[in-house]
Amino acid sequence: DGKIVVAGNSTGANLDFAVVRYNTDGSLDLTFSADGIQTTDIGSDDYVRPVAIQADGKIVVTGYSFNGANWDFAVVRYNTDGSLDLTFSADGIQTTDFGSSNDYGNSVAIQADGKIMVTGYTGNGTNEDFDVMR
Repeated sequence: DGKIVVAGNSTGANLDFAVVRYNTDGSLDLTFSADGIQTTDIGSDDYVRPVAIQADGKIVVTGYSFNGANWDFAVVRYNTDGSLDLTFSADGIQTTDFGSSNDYGNSVAIQADGKIMVTGYTGNGTNEDFDVMR
């Protein structure tokens, strides 16, 4: 639809996912979360990496979140109006822990069949291993 979606972090007591949608003229899209801005708190600190737009307009934001002990992959899916998509992982948020070390989701792609692919890496105590999640 030509609208522009930007994802990053909001600051405050801790870092959260932040998504902003702009109209083609650069103004905030007020049909997105009433003010054009949506923030989502996942863990004590959350870092955004890439964003992808599905064919149906839903917005997929990936990154990683601190669970209190280490970092986990984090994926959040928003409806076109900015609300969390409750059909995705029951609450719109999916975190994945690959092991007892830190897990960092760094890239996202939407397959032709609509499945979400996330890649990143996990620390194994000595170095890092490549991870893929679908």
